[in-house]
Amino acid sequence: MSFSGNAKSSVSALPPEHDCCARAQLRAMLSFSSSFGENGVKFITETPEVSDIFTSLLLICTDVAATPEISEARTSSTYKTEITKKEELEKLFALFEGKENIYKVNKHLFGCKKCAVSYIRGAFLAGGFVNSPDHSYHLEISSPHADLAVDTAVLLSERIGMPKISARKSSQIIYYRESAMVEDFLTLIGATRSAMDIMSEQIKRELRNQANRQSNFEVANLGKTIDAAAAQISAINDLKAKGKFEEMTPQMQRLADLRTEHDDVSQKELGEMMQPPISKSQVSKILAKIMKFYELYK
Repeated sequence: MSFSGNAKSSVSALPPEHDCCARAQLRAMLSFSSSFGENGVKFITETPEVSDIFTSLLLICTDVAATPEISEARTSSTYKTEITKKEELEKLFALFEGKENIYKVNKHLFGCKKCAVSYIRGAFLAGGFVNSPDHSYHLEISSPHADLAVDTAVLLSERIGMPKISARKSSQIIYYRESAMVEDFLTLIGATRSAMDIMSEQIKRELRNQANRQSNFEVANLGKTIDAAAAQISAINDLKAKGKFEEMTPQMQRLADLRTEHDDVSQKELGEMMQPPISKSQVSKILAKIMKFYELYK
């Protein structure tokens, strides 16, 4: 099962806390279903647990019994539930206080503080999708109804943060692309395992990025060290060729010889080779003096 399917499966196992929450979740699943109107309801999902919770809520909240039609394919199955009887549709419209309200959130129908979460959960189960964090951070809920999309975006903004809305063909897409927002959404609706998977992937990416930055920093420093050593060796050899090498102090001459003999070692290692040993900062100062001395004669 896909990452999105696993998230929906785990959320479907969470029963609504109160009867009003069950009705809120069912309203969302109906509003975000494949189609819902005077001609009937068509609810389609590839997740069997989502199909089960939908038919269960129908029976519990409206006393409408429905059996999904299962279409099996090579890699997945589709569960389609259809309701076309007028008397059953009237029961569903009554959930919204009339069919003119079926594409609205209808917050005034929420009976408790948990209803909003149940509604968001139902919207995700019916019209949502979350991408695997292995690829990118993306969670969306789609609907062909602009008013419903705006109402839902406002509801989400009150609990997570304002999502973005864009048009895709004939649908309105409510979406989050920030990992923190996706995590918060999944945690809110109860998909905690999926939220933890996203957090884990984010940590892995940060560690990889940190390691890459450290590696790039070390490579850059190594390049600078090599360039500096090459310039120093060239200067020392030029001083010897011009007969100016012996005019430097004995300490400068000894360090200059060590530098030409060991062109690939660090300043700290050069200092340890000196007799007596000297610190890295002392090596740096002496090499700077050598380069300054070279400037006088180049």
